[in-house]
Amino acid sequence: MLAALVLLMSLYAAHCVVAGGMESVGGKTLEEGYYQELATVYAGYAAMIRATGIFFSSILAYIGLKN
Repeated sequence: MLAALVLLMSLYAAHCVVAGGMESVGGKTLEEGYYQELATVYAGYAAMIRATGIFFSSILAYIGLKN
């Protein structure tokens, strides 16, 4: 149960990070052009959040099955 909760929370957190990266604007100024590339950075952070969530939920599931 705890493993499923950890997994769901990490997937939701990754979704929020990716959604935040999609709010870049048209790129008319230098600052706006810089922030357009942040979607890739946010996608990388989201992948790490997913991987960490899967790792910890699998450890918790293993501990639960072992007992």
